[in-house]
Amino acid sequence: MTNGKCRAGLGRKVVAPALAVAVLAAGAHLWLNTNLFGPTDVCGGLVSADSADTVL
Repeated sequence: MTNGKCRAGLGRKVVAPALAVAVLAAGAHLWLNTNLFGPTDVCGGLVSADSADTVL
């Protein structure tokens, strides 16, 4: 017979790391593919982020 507590513990051992990896992947996506955490100017200060966002 299987124990219900053992099965629930295994679920937490799998879900918690998977959730942590998903949060890290979402943060990496925001950091690398958007300007959410980026500077207010791009191209060494030649273009503001708002102007670049409007063009893109």
